[in-house]
Amino acid sequence: MNVRILAALVVSSLLLLPAACGGSKGPRASAPTEGQQVPTGRLPDGTRPTRYRLSLTVVPEDDRFSGKAAIAVELDEPSATIWMHGQDLDVTSIYASHATARIPASWTQLTADGVVRVDFQEPLPAGNSTLHVEYSAGFDSPLRGLYRVKAAGNAYAFTQFESISARLAFPCFDEPRFKTPFELTLTIPAVQFAAANTPVERTIDLANGLQRISFMPTPPLPTYLVAWAVGPLDVVIGPTIGPHAGRAVPIPLRGIAATGQGARLPHALGRTGKFVEALEDYFGIPYPYPKLDLVAVPDFAAGAMENVGLITFREWLLLLDGERATEGQRRAFAYVLAHELAHQWFGNLVTMPWWDDIWLNEGFATWMGNKVTRELHPEYRVELGELVSAQRAMRLDSLGSARSIRQPIETNHDIKNAFDSITYEKGGAVLAMFEHWMGPETFREGIRLYLRRHEGGTATSADLLDALDDVSEREVTRPFLSFLNQPGVPLVTGASDAPCDAGLRALQLSQERYLPIGSSGDTDRIWNIPLCVRHGGGTTCALMSGSKGTIELPGCPSWWMPNADGAGYFRFSMSAAEWKRLRTQGFKHLSDRGRIAVADSVEASFDRGVMDIEALFAWFPDWVASPLRQLATAPMRPLRFVINEASPAALRGTVMSYGAQLYLKRYRQLGWRSRSADSSDTKLLREAVIRFMVMEVRNQSARKRAARLGRAYVGYRSKPNRAAVDAQLAGLVLATAVQEGDEAFFDHVLGLLEPSSDATGRSRILSALGSAETPKLSARALDLALDPRLRINEIGRVLRPQFNNPRTRARAWNWFTENFDALASRFGSGQLGASPWRTASFCTKEAAAEVERFFSPRVAELSGGPRNLAGAVEAISLCAEKASVHMPGVERAFGSR
Repeated sequence: MNVRILAALVVSSLLLLPAACGGSKGPRASAPTEGQQVPTGRLPDGTRPTRYRLSLTVVPEDDRFSGKAAIAVELDEPSATIWMHGQDLDVTSIYASHATARIPASWTQLTADGVVRVDFQEPLPAGNSTLHVEYSAGFDSPLRGLYRVKAAGNAYAFTQFESISARLAFPCFDEPRFKTPFELTLTIPAVQFAAANTPVERTIDLANGLQRISFMPTPPLPTYLVAWAVGPLDVVIGPTIGPHAGRAVPIPLRGIAATGQGARLPHALGRTGKFVEALEDYFGIPYPYPKLDLVAVPDFAAGAMENVGLITFREWLLLLDGERATEGQRRAFAYVLAHELAHQWFGNLVTMPWWDDIWLNEGFATWMGNKVTRELHPEYRVELGELVSAQRAMRLDSLGSARSIRQPIETNHDIKNAFDSITYEKGGAVLAMFEHWMGPETFREGIRLYLRRHEGGTATSADLLDALDDVSEREVTRPFLSFLNQPGVPLVTGASDAPCDAGLRALQLSQERYLPIGSSGDTDRIWNIPLCVRHGGGTTCALMSGSKGTIELPGCPSWWMPNADGAGYFRFSMSAAEWKRLRTQGFKHLSDRGRIAVADSVEASFDRGVMDIEALFAWFPDWVASPLRQLATAPMRPLRFVINEASPAALRGTVMSYGAQLYLKRYRQLGWRSRSADSSDTKLLREAVIRFMVMEVRNQSARKRAARLGRAYVGYRSKPNRAAVDAQLAGLVLATAVQEGDEAFFDHVLGLLEPSSDATGRSRILSALGSAETPKLSARALDLALDPRLRINEIGRVLRPQFNNPRTRARAWNWFTENFDALASRFGSGQLGASPWRTASFCTKEAAAEVERFFSPRVAELSGGPRNLAGAVEAISLCAEKASVHMPGVERAFGSR
């Protein structure tokens, strides 16, 4: 599941259900007898599902759905009890059949998250039996399980089962180790359409205005990959993906969307085949399933979901509006499509047996998605974005509360926390580092061996490392595990002050865990780090396996950089004199990735408090002038911090003027209109620079122009003039117009929301409204979070800018705390657990204490909440400490200007 593309806050809460209830109306069992323990993690061994036959009646216009499940199970020994899952299912009948015997049973939901005990009137014998359950449930779980979406007057039903939400739709053994064939039958309105993991086997028209659709049996799947969609859906037949590289059978391709949205599917459908074929070429295994559907879901919590044969997406990602789609939207579609298709092999064909190895799914899909997108879209410079993503993960990984890639999973909180940038971006970066170290061909040989060995089954990290070891001349397991099983970012510190000896200069290296100013984390960590030192004499590589080491650099170079091409997942440091030689002598000789790696480690040195503001700012002119977008924008984050958090009020305007002057030349060069010769990156750079000038340093000329264009764009007191604004800038200019406008303009923009069913247009409108800054309009923007006109996945569009803007974040926090119960009454627990992170933009010790005080009594009820609260409070505290340390330097640097 791709949860890293869109970070919209979806606010929800867990409404605790009575223990041992689950809404069952069937035979009841007593509470656990003495000595029994309710499993809170994995289910006990001894019972395995071997096949599911599911028959559900799904009428999206109704409030409830119903189902019958026949689950073939295999018991290792006789037992009168089975532990399984089912959440909020009203069970009306349950029994087991064995041979000719029918054994009555009772169903008891014992935990709010759906752990169920099934008790039989007599023990089931060892061997094979079938469990029969009839039940019903409500479409009342926000964006998880089997849920309902209403859009443009129509009702639809979609599924989202990862990670542990299949139990909301049918009784099951809701763990990834249980890969089982599914036979699915859906009874739906006769005028509607349904799709599932496999092609339709037969359809029967019923006499009551319904139809019964049976789908072909699936290959063995875990519950989280089962999926279906029902409703008055547009279906667009895409170009068939023809036979290719060992696959003799073509792959039928369809696009599916809500009524009226099908016309926006051709862009996605026309580009899918090349991604499938590129993945087949890399893995040496044909696409493993009989068909491929891409589904645009109007309200969807994740970015996308890799369901076998039925990949679901947010509408914004899949429905691209021809030439009006932004460059960012086009790229996001390519990245996410590649990621979800890579899952068809990593995660679907070969599945982790438990959630501690979810990185095998998500880290691999991140790495492989980048790889195939780079192959098909070299103009995107994916290798540079991949590095920046890894550096973004390093910021989370620098917290003392950070988790490891392969984190033990003991509770459902841990499962929720596993879907983060440590799993995705750090996991992908570590894979890329070892691919570089082993060599691309050897690494691919190991990946292919792993897939062949475990095709159709489950596999662990140890299985992957065994395959890599088997194809490599180097031992892979030990160095890989040093990154897999411990949290943190390595910090490599070098010193080359020894005199040159026989044409060699000794570079003394040491390693510890990187920690920012104020961290109480433990620095005493050791990794086995593959590193290559770039220097004046070339590149010298080694595996650093101890706390200290020495590398001999030929040619006695005067400068060095220990992370050539930014290939390693680590940061580095050196003395002030060596930093200066790298800046003045070596920087121009580095590769593009190498320069971006330097920028990150320079900023990280500032964050550690070992580099002052003047030394940091000395790098900025060359960075801003760089043709590399990632380097030209690198000063923006530290400048934003200095302006908003580390500048005394009397100097804030001076620092903002410095920032505006720093970017003025690039701003004028780029202009406001795209040119035919613009590269893909130039279009994104233009938007970033204009946004910085408008929103961060508040350049008045830029703001006036943006506001004027924003008013023209939406036709305020004139006809709309969409052509006046580059699509990439539309959201920015509209947000500026709201900030500069009055309540009448706010109402004009809000009035555009309800008639629109276009996800991209709605996102622009809501993000713009959420950018309001005056107290009255800010309050109105926040109140939209409770407005029923907003889809659940749109809530973050208004909350995010309010929390992130220093001018409105205090009001946003007050509103959030005052309305928490109202928010909790509307939304479920799946997303509210991440809400502590919304406060990570705060930067005072008082704010950290207040956030902790508010969430502490609530956090146990929020999915993933405890770790998220710890991380957010730590981030706020560290920001406050960094501001305190650097404010005197800001006063020295700008006090006399």
